[in-house]
Amino acid sequence: MLLRIHDLAKGWIAYVIFGLLILTFALWGIHSYLGGGEERFVAEVNGELIGQREFRDAVQSERESLRQMFGGQLPGDLVSDEVIRERALDTVVARKLIEQTLETYGFAVSDAEVLAHIRSQPFFQDNGRFSAQRYENILKQQRIAKGSYEASVRQQLRLDQLRVGVAETAFVTSAEQDDLIRLKRQSRELSYALISLDRFRAAFEPDDAQIQAFYEANAQAFMSPERVRIEYVILDENHLREEVSVSEDDLRAYYQANLDRYITPETRRAAHILIQVADDADAADARARADALVARIRGGEAFADVAREASDDTLSAPAGGDLGFIARGDMEPSFEDVLFVLDEGQVSAPVRIDLGWQIVSVTEIQSAQQRPFAEVREQIEDEYRVREAEDRFFVLTERLRTASFEQADTLRPAAAAIGVEVQTTDWFTLESGTGFAADAMVRRTAFDERVLGAGRNSDLLELDDARIAVLRVAGHEPSARRPLDAVRDQVRAMLVDEGARDRVRELGDAAVRRLRDGATLEAAVSDVAAAIERPGFVAREDAAGVPAAVLRRAFTMPRPEAGGRSVDGLQLPSGDYAVIAVTAVRDGAGDAALQARYSLEQQRSRAAREFDAFYDALESRADIRIFRENLD
Repeated sequence: MLLRIHDLAKGWIAYVIFGLLILTFALWGIHSYLGGGEERFVAEVNGELIGQREFRDAVQSERESLRQMFGGQLPGDLVSDEVIRERALDTVVARKLIEQTLETYGFAVSDAEVLAHIRSQPFFQDNGRFSAQRYENILKQQRIAKGSYEASVRQQLRLDQLRVGVAETAFVTSAEQDDLIRLKRQSRELSYALISLDRFRAAFEPDDAQIQAFYEANAQAFMSPERVRIEYVILDENHLREEVSVSEDDLRAYYQANLDRYITPETRRAAHILIQVADDADAADARARADALVARIRGGEAFADVAREASDDTLSAPAGGDLGFIARGDMEPSFEDVLFVLDEGQVSAPVRIDLGWQIVSVTEIQSAQQRPFAEVREQIEDEYRVREAEDRFFVLTERLRTASFEQADTLRPAAAAIGVEVQTTDWFTLESGTGFAADAMVRRTAFDERVLGAGRNSDLLELDDARIAVLRVAGHEPSARRPLDAVRDQVRAMLVDEGARDRVRELGDAAVRRLRDGATLEAAVSDVAAAIERPGFVAREDAAGVPAAVLRRAFTMPRPEAGGRSVDGLQLPSGDYAVIAVTAVRDGAGDAALQARYSLEQQRSRAAREFDAFYDALESRADIRIFRENLD
């Protein structure tokens, strides 16, 4: 199944941007400049290799996405590091396979479509209109190259084409719609009796021999978990930024040295006409059409009128071919090479591009403007702090690496080398911890034999893209069976619960048999003083007060014959036992609006299954090799 592909981003704007994209380019972590040597590969998909860096980025992205999902704290007891790594592996393999499929089937997106998509995003707009300056600023703030972001948008739009193409093969018949409404809106006349577990607990009082026997037979249930506490040091780039000393002279010097970065670039408002080429045989006819259109424009017809009439670009044609203001780097070089040599009002000769022939016009030119220091001072200070902190971070990282390796039996020299204090955690297990040990990667490292067994400092740990750490084990308690006296009350409670559950299940099964033999519900449970509930007709999706397990079982029981009843029973997770009787069924019905809503839901569900099946077929035919020895 194609897992959703999550990518690491910083700040709410980046989260929104990347939330819109399924296939995006993961940001590089610190390992991209701390690592060295020949890169190893984690997988091969149809002959194309996937490197460790891409896999590690996917792991970090998956971890960060889960952190955000759980409010900033990753619950190690719910999501293991192994699960995160497997999801990340699925992600990079799926990404590669889908990219190959898009290439194989020739999915393509024009520059105009990419530009239109970007312009439509609210976070790039001021007062409802696209702002090139805001677009550039947001990407710079997130350290995303414009070309990379636009490539990811193009890839997403290509994927959308594929998804839509597959989804449109899904359809729902009117009979299926009727069946869905009949079942989903169905209601059943329900009555049930609950035999309470609590009433039978007092009947069980295990003796010492039973407690001893249970304790010996279930030794693993009474083991104290292995646990450790650790010392650690953290190098945090964000803290380094706050510590950077900044003077006005420094900022002005930085401004003068980087004047070209603070120029509002020249932009040109462009319009175009696209004549698509279906195949090579059609190229000459398309060129002739394009030449004829240029002749009409140069003969006095308005470019916008000709574009509305003749352009094959369905997005821009209604607007007279208008593409808005474009700066260098916004579009493909072949387009910009033409656009930025034309004078205002000038129309180009037909230009050959991948999709066919293109006629370009410049309708307005806005010259480049140097932005004054006062206008960009805040931006300069941010950039200056980032640059200085990055340089310092790199230097201190090397110091930390060297000190922790050369004196591997203590963290004191490493902490002194980077000017921080050694910190200590409370005790934690491999499965759970708090504070610094809440991170599953930290726990996994602490219990690694190379750290725990050898008593050495760990390698550098990349906690996120701005923090690295080194840890060592400061205390270790191996797993051991807890003495009986320490767990006697627990053993007794388990025996009482087990005995009570068995008794309730025995009584409940007997009540169900009596009910099936014709007894009334009251008579069937008369010897256990069960609470009887008669909610009447209940809906599958809305039955307040009815235990969920009872409701689920009621809607899986056979339809009763007229005047009869359908009977069943089950033990609930709480240990209580439910004796259930269904005496009538009303099939669901709905008006046109409800039919339309259910039809849309069913269509979407089927379309999703169609795409999943399509991907599963791709995966089954693909030659995929996983190099698990390189996943660490």
